[in-house]
Amino acid sequence: MVRSLMLGALVLAGCGNAEPPLFEGVTKVVILPVGSGGLMRKEVSSADLPKVTSCLYRGTTEIAAEKASEELLAVVFLIEINDKRGARSFELYTDKNLKGNRGKYYENKCIYELISNLTRG
Repeated sequence: MVRSLMLGALVLAGCGNAEPPLFEGVTKVVILPVGSGGLMRKEVSSADLPKVTSCLYRGTTEIAAEKASEELLAVVFLIEINDKRGARSFELYTDKNLKGNRGKYYENKCIYELISNLTRG
C-alpha cells in the first residue's frame, strides 16, 4: 500500500514538471511563402492536413538559438497554426529551423519538404 502511494506520488510529481506539447489539436495550417515573387497564401487542405500535423506533432522540438542552422532559405515560409492554444505563427527560415513569435527556436526535419511540395505550382 505504502509502495503504491509512493509510486503514485512520484508519477504525479513527474507529470507536473513535464512541458506541455508545442502543438495540440491542430485544426488549420496556412502557409505563406515570402520570396522574390511576393507573398502567396495557401491553406493546407483537409486531405493534406493529417500529414502536416503528424510532422508538427512528432518532429518539432525546442532548441537553443545558437544551435539553429545559418543556411538560410531563398524563400522563407510563414506558417500560421491554429490549435487549442489559439492562432500562432512560425517562420521557417532554414530547411529545418523555425522561429516562433516569442523568440523561441525549434527544429523540425520533416516540415520543409512537406510545405515546399504543397506550395509548388
